[in-house]
Amino acid sequence: DNGVSKFNSATNTWTTYTTVNGLVNNNVNAVGIDALGYIWFGTNGGVSKYDPVGNTWTNYTTTNGLASNYVMAIAFDGTSYVWFGTSGNGVSKFNRTTTWTTYNMLNSSIPSTEITGIAIDVQGNIWFATSKYWNGSSMVGGGIAKFNGISTWTTYNYSNTSGGLRDDYTYGIDIDYQGNIWISTNDGM
Repeated sequence: DNGVSKFNSATNTWTTYTTVNGLVNNNVNAVGIDALGYIWFGTNGGVSKYDPVGNTWTNYTTTNGLASNYVMAIAFDGTSYVWFGTSGNGVSKFNRTTTWTTYNMLNSSIPSTEITGIAIDVQGNIWFATSKYWNGSSMVGGGIAKFNGISTWTTYNYSNTSGGLRDDYTYGIDIDYQGNIWISTNDGM
């Protein structure tokens, strides 16, 4: 509800940014800083890109092509795309200008449209942490999806990993310097 705060450790001061400053929504779920120095915020009302040099804001919503205004995760790949994980509508890939691509359960093998985390490995594979969803009668889906960025999807879940993935409710995902994929779940890592 209160936007995003920046702490300047050199001056020991805080600055808060809200919709008054240009943020699209004050409920911020994710923050990412790209190689150009832009700061991206995933919110409950879309995405905001902040240019700290020019002190300008650019906002993106479903009107622009974002899959959902509820953005839970942000990642940047090596080909200049920004990836947004949404709650309820899958993944959006954005070329930073005008082109949006949505991946969901209708056009890909992603196991859920509840995207909770994104990580990109050194080979350029995009990894998605997903959560189970209600299909009208029970909780289904979830787990981890790996996308090669072109056409191949691989899904990992509790069943097809013989319990190696501890639970299909996955929340965070990251990759260490040795290439190991770390996944947080409802039942540990």
